[in-house]
Order: sequence, then structure tokens, then C-alpha cells
Amino acid sequence: MYVKINGFLFGLLILASHPLYAQNILFSEYFDDAGLQAWTITDDPQPRSGPSDWRVINGELWQLSNIWSYDPPAEFIYHLGTHATAGEPNWTDYTLNAVLRSTDNDGIGLIVRYQDPGNYYRVLLMNDANNSGSARSPIQRIQRFVNGEPVTLHQNVVETAYPAGYFSLSVDVRADTIRAYLNGVLIGQAVDTTYASGKIGLLSYANAGSMYDDILVTSDQYIYDEPDRRIVYPVTHNRRPYIQQVDTRGAYISWHTLLEAVGRVEYGTQKDEYTASVMSSVAHQEHTIYLADLEPDTRYYYRVFNDDILFSDGYSFRTAPEQGSGDEIVFMVLGDSGTGNDNQRSVRDQMLRTFYSDHPRFLIHTGDVHQGNGAAYDAVYFDIYHELLQQIPFYLAIGNHDTYTDNAAPFLRDFVTPRNDHYQGRYYAHQWGDVYFINLDTNIPFAKGTEQYDFLERALTSEQRQTAVWTVLYFHHPPYSEYWPAWEGDPTVRRDLMPLFEQHGVDVVFNGHTHSYEYGYLNGVHYVVSGGGGGNLDPYGRNFDHVQFSDAVHHFGLVRVRGNRFMFQALNTKGNVVHSFRIEKTASSAYTDAMENAGEFRLHQNAPNPFNPTTYINFETPSTGTVNLQVFNVLGQPVATLVSSVLPAGSHRITFSAEGLSSGVYFYRLVTASGVIQRSMTVVK
Repeated sequence: MYVKINGFLFGLLILASHPLYAQNILFSEYFDDAGLQAWTITDDPQPRSGPSDWRVINGELWQLSNIWSYDPPAEFIYHLGTHATAGEPNWTDYTLNAVLRSTDNDGIGLIVRYQDPGNYYRVLLMNDANNSGSARSPIQRIQRFVNGEPVTLHQNVVETAYPAGYFSLSVDVRADTIRAYLNGVLIGQAVDTTYASGKIGLLSYANAGSMYDDILVTSDQYIYDEPDRRIVYPVTHNRRPYIQQVDTRGAYISWHTLLEAVGRVEYGTQKDEYTASVMSSVAHQEHTIYLADLEPDTRYYYRVFNDDILFSDGYSFRTAPEQGSGDEIVFMVLGDSGTGNDNQRSVRDQMLRTFYSDHPRFLIHTGDVHQGNGAAYDAVYFDIYHELLQQIPFYLAIGNHDTYTDNAAPFLRDFVTPRNDHYQGRYYAHQWGDVYFINLDTNIPFAKGTEQYDFLERALTSEQRQTAVWTVLYFHHPPYSEYWPAWEGDPTVRRDLMPLFEQHGVDVVFNGHTHSYEYGYLNGVHYVVSGGGGGNLDPYGRNFDHVQFSDAVHHFGLVRVRGNRFMFQALNTKGNVVHSFRIEKTASSAYTDAMENAGEFRLHQNAPNPFNPTTYINFETPSTGTVNLQVFNVLGQPVATLVSSVLPAGSHRITFSAEGLSSGVYFYRLVTASGVIQRSMTVVK
């Protein structure tokens, strides 16, 4: 273990045959003053979001700009931004040690045998899977740059490239061998003879919070162990209670206090009648109490005490209904909200009006709960939504900005998440009545073959999901993005996740990241980008044929689910409907037909079914307009177009012949301005 005490360095000596004599030290820097006289700052070619911002803060060197080089896809090949160099060009064999910390999730690392801005070796660590290029995962790389062109000499594809908080990175370069150590553990080595000597350096790529300290260069091999530094996130606010992770039988209530206190929650099913109580065993500043053995679909009133002092009173929440109850489910959808600005408050104000008029029971958030560095959530979340948070649970996906401080450590501290499927609770499934939800984290590996991908397969094939009427997924990065010119969507979501969605009949996927509203329909799955919760809106970038509507608008979503109907509205800050769509499935409950009224948009089950080779398809349209009716095979490939024209309002009957088609299940899909309906039919020959 090594520590820094009063400017002196103590550490673990890997080659312990001799002590670290002063004559073995080539260079050291502890940033005890604000000067950077020993360092040369260089911003890499074609910088974006620059210039760099290197500064000494409280005895640590920070680089605070999100600077990177080139536009995608070149950005994700070079991973350049800015670097600081020091030392002598004639240094040959040496070890470079440093203590690092990244409050962003992008690139940080060290440089050895530096010749000039285009020629050197580097060790790059990066946690952002979406910016890693072809790796599509967090990466640890040893690379050689020659005339500005990178060659990867060694690469690790990992779940986490560097840990939260402080960590040590050591690079030992001797003769033709380069070795990299993380917290004293060898993570890779490479052999290369291009450069025999050179300076040392610190690098930052698209990282608005990269920190460097305790720089030590020795002629003998000397490797830092894990630093004895811990990050403490202080309680800075009296935080009002907020409801979390409500299900049919329980709920969490959390809050913060500036002073330590013994927390207590009293609750009951009648207003002002509190028949049960749960109390913490010791005094805390951060309080979380679980209410167990609750009844499904029941309203509970509660009040919160710190010691014997009343902290909050007058609020209630309702538990989730059981699956199969047939209750109407109303919930909200929000994304990319955490700015603390007037745009966020305007969206919030309309959410409150909708809450009191439409009574949604919960909210799902598509990520970037914090739109800054993810360090503190009071000003951008808890203070903004406190009136809602005391009454309904918010289920939160993790956005890229939420990871920018110590790999999402503040997020994971503030929000209770189930730990059944991931040790930190970064992805999980949950249910509300007949809707089965899957919450993914696309900031950590999720491609085919990863633990998260395996979890998704298990969730989609689980008995709980198979018996649910609706399947809804939500995560941050969408597969396609019409807005945001520099980014067209996540290729790994397209390649690995979309086939799973189609194979298992996922109904709706909600995403954020792009600050817009977008609706698309592709191979049986409805895709919604809801990233207009408060962040600055993105400009238009491109067109995708399957995206039927898109607009840069601040908004949130309102969903109503009852039986075989799923209805979505995107509402702007005035409560006006920006866009809406409706999905209707084959009737599975008695109340479904009772809801249907003449003149509505309807697609009937074909008859006869199964059939060979002819069947009839009946449908109704409420108004004159363009109608598209197609037949698809199980791979989502169109096999017949039955209607593609303008039809008047009313009832319509189409004859379909399966002549030339093989036996099996097919899908027929009706698309009009009123929405999209799909049903299945079976050909038997």
C-alpha cells in the first residue's frame, strides 16, 4: 500500500531487493503549488469541444475540458484529446507511476518514450463502451503512435477499465518491453523497438474530469500499489423523502439529513392513521427504510421522523397491482432531464399538472438524470421533482452523464436498485401489473457474450415475462437517432440487441441520449427516443425510413395500458400532444371488446385461421387516409403488400392468398395515421 503524507511518498516496492534511493528518482511531481512550469501542454489535432483546461486544484492536477480530436468515426479510432509532457528525451529505461482519478468515463492514461506530439507509446484506459470504437466495450490498451497514427500493441476488453475513485497506473518501459500495472497488478505488456528513449506524459480524451497526482519516474522498476485514498460524498442538503422500487409487497423510502439522526417511518392505509412503524437501529445522515409485507394495489399514507422530530407528513403512495388484475396502468416517461434550468422546470410543471389530472402511478427515466458530471443530484433531481418523488417511484436507467463521477458512484449511492442480476444493480427487471419492464445499462458491456446480454436473454425468456401482456425496455442509447448530426445511434444496440427484441416480441423500447422526440417502428418493435426532459435540444442530422415522426422539443411521455391496448402520448410543456401512437394486441380479456367503439381504429383476427391457402382480413379506419397492410414472415421480412393506398373511413375486407408460401406463422401489420396494429396468423399446408 502506498500513501501520500505531507508531500512524501510511501509505497510497495515490487523489486524489493533494494530501497528507493534518491539517485534512482528521475522526476517527481506532487502539485503542491499551482505552477506547471515542468510541463508542456499540447492539444491534439483538430480539437472538438476545446481548448484543454489543465489546472492545479487542492494539490492535484486536473484536466477539466471535454476536448477530443476529429468527428466520428475517426474520433473512436484515434481517441485523442490533450496531453501534458515533462522530463528528458534521453530517458531510456524507467517506470512512470501516477495516481489517477476520472470523474468522467472516457479516456485517461500515461505516455512513455515521448518524441513529439505524433510519436510515442501510451497506455489508454477508457470506461465508455460507446466511444471505444470497434471494441464496443471498456478497454485497456498499450499503443504506439507513429506520425499521429495509432497501432494497438496490446488490448484488454473488460467490464471496467479503471475503478471508481483514486487508482494507480504504472508503466514500466525497459529495452523493448512495455508493461502496464493498475493498482500494482499487471494488466498487459507489449514488445516493440520503435522508440528507445523519450519523455513522459499524461493524457486525457473526451474526459472533463481527469485527475493526476504523485507523479514519480524511477530508473529502477518501482510500481505503485492501490492508493490509500477514499472519496467521501458529503451530505449537503436536507433531502425530502423519496419513494423507490415499489412492487406489490414493499417499498423503500429514503431521505437525507444534515445532522445524524435515527430515522423512523410510520405508515397505514388510512389518512392520519399510522398503524405500523419501522425505525433504523443507529443514527445516520443517509436514511433508507424498507416497508415490507404491504398489500398489492393499496394506498399507504406515511410520515417521516428524525429522532422524534417530524420531518415529512401528508404524502402517500400506492403499491403495484398483481399481474392479471386487469387494472389500467398509467405511467410517465422522461429522459435527459438533469440540468436544473428553466427548460427542465417547464417540463416538470406540466408533469405535475398531468400527475394531478391523469394520476400516473410511476415514472421510467431513460437516463442522464444528471446532465452534468453526475456528482450531486439535489439541484438537478431531488429539489426539482420533490413533490412527485414523495408520491410515486421513479425507475431510472443510467445515462452516460450519470457515470461521469467515479463510474456512477453517486448515482448508485443515491438510488436503490435490485442487486439480483448485477452486483451494483445497474440493470434489472421489474413488473407493474401486466407490464414487464427491463432496465438496461448501455454504458457498460452489453454486446452478445457479456453478462448483461445473458441477463437480457434470461429476462426475455422468464416465466414472469412470458405471462405478461406487455414487454417494455428502457435504456439510454437508442439504436437510431435522426437528430444530433455527429451521432446516428448505437451500432451495438442495432447489431446485438435489436435481433433479441424482434425474436422475443418486445413491444416498446424507450431511449434517451439524443435531445429530441422520435418515434419509429421496425420489424414489430416500437422505438421511442424521449430525450427532451430539459437538456439543450439537438439539431436535425439525418433521415431513417422507419422513423415516422421526429422533432426537437422539450417533452415527457404519458402511457396508458389497459388489457390489449397500449397508448402513448408525447406532451410538450403546454400539455399539447406532440405525437401519439397506439398498439392493440389480440384480445385476451373480456373487458377488451367492451372498450371498443364504432369508428375506432381496429384490426381483426383473420378468418379462417389456421388456413390454406386463403383467408380474410377485416379492419376499420376512423378517417380517410393512407393505409398500409403488409404480411411478414417470422424474420420480419415482408412477403406481401395487401394495401398501400388512400382508403375512406369505415370497414374494409381484404382477401389474402398464401399460395407460394410455406407452412408457418406469419404476421400482418396495419399502419395508418391512427397507429400501428399487428396480429399473427398460421398457414397450414
